[in-house]
Amino acid sequence: MSEPIDPSSYRSLDPQRPAVPLPIEREPRRHDPYAAFRFGDFALFTAGNLLSITGRLMLAVAVEWEIYARTHSATALGLVGLAIAVPVVTLSLPAGHLADRVSRKHIILVTQVFSAVTSLALALVSWEHLFIPSIAPLREGNHVLATVAGVIHRW
Repeated sequence: MSEPIDPSSYRSLDPQRPAVPLPIEREPRRHDPYAAFRFGDFALFTAGNLLSITGRLMLAVAVEWEIYARTHSATALGLVGLAIAVPVVTLSLPAGHLADRVSRKHIILVTQVFSAVTSLALALVSWEHLFIPSIAPLREGNHVLATVAGVIHRW
């Protein structure tokens, strides 16, 4: 025998149609925290993002290690952290504006390629123990950073 149906469980959006009983759920659905990973694009994006973050952290440790090994200066190490943080802070608002106007996929691809190229350039400089090339803006930037480091170190 069937159980009596409660009239309050009926739902009808159209007054011309008869009300249909709502489905009765005996147990609440269990939350699946990994449901998003069943979508291939999301799983691929997450794996790529994990790889990218790991690479960036490895690069940061390698650069800081290299700077400290060459200078033995905590000030230079702090300036590296400052040089990493300043672009993030100054470019956050323009990047948000750009992300609203341009495809985010293209932005991610361009920034990842740029990050890979600069990481390879840093690896080459470190591997070959090269010095800064004789390009005027690079030499001036190096001079400015050395001056700032000297002032902060004496302070």
